[in-house]
Amino acid sequence: LQRFSALLNLIYVLWLGSFFMFNEITFEVWSVFSSAFIFKTLTTLVLASIIIHSIIGLWTIGTDYLTPRALGFISSRLGVYANHIRLMYQLFFVTLSVTLILITSFLIWWS
Repeated sequence: LQRFSALLNLIYVLWLGSFFMFNEITFEVWSVFSSAFIFKTLTTLVLASIIIHSIIGLWTIGTDYLTPRALGFISSRLGVYANHIRLMYQLFFVTLSVTLILITSFLIWWS
């Protein structure tokens, strides 16, 4: 999923970059482009792709570095609370991701 999302993100950036390269950007041109159904749909898919990509990466960091062994190396007290720290870390980023999806979806589709 992470590699697929990276590929999808790259394709989107190239598509958006080509729009900027081959068009004279004015407010009217951008307004028409950004209000098109294809733009809104692809932007929503890429938003989901970015969230998936980041959650997988952050989960990997959490499971690699927020363990009793890794944090216990720094401090024995931290090692005891490592699982709680990892849970709060994951909860924070999941909450942030849901918030970003809701706000960005509102901005894309209803504004």
